[in-house]
Amino acid sequence: MHAELIHAPTLDASTLPRRLLRDLRSDHAGESGAVSFYRGILWLSRDPKIRQFAASHLKTERKHLEILESQLPHKWRSRSSILWHFSGWILGVIASTGSRHFTFATVAAVERFVIRHYDAQIEQASGSLKDLLLALRHDEKTHLEDAAQRLGDTNPRTHWFFRLWARAIQAGSALAVCVARFV
Repeated sequence: MHAELIHAPTLDASTLPRRLLRDLRSDHAGESGAVSFYRGILWLSRDPKIRQFAASHLKTERKHLEILESQLPHKWRSRSSILWHFSGWILGVIASTGSRHFTFATVAAVERFVIRHYDAQIEQASGSLKDLLLALRHDEKTHLEDAAQRLGDTNPRTHWFFRLWARAIQAGSALAVCVARFV
């Protein structure tokens, strides 16, 4: 399922447990950062293959953000949106400073985190919210598979630098989720 096919459910945020609302706040922050991440790649990269990849993924992330904005009242969105936009953009620019391999390895590391993040929420959710989270996770898995395919036979997790880089991405993403849940 691609983002164009995801139909936003009609959620009544006031009926959701506070934990799920905080998760949705972090999802909104994450999708905001994802849009900026791909914008950062497009801002710096002149590689046509990376630009095509980023433009395609940006379209999906914009749709995810639009869906979450349609479901999450302003009062439950992160008050630190500028931080998520800036940090996503900076990560995209950093990902573009290296080779294609580095860019795709960065995307793969981010997507692995996002998939685990959605997995934890899916366990707690039910009904139309669970369906929405499953659809969002499906698109993120597609992004991971696309990045992995473009990496080819090279496994960045076997190289010490990429393992370290992936751990830094995981730690930064985990910190961002913690902050976004409450701010």
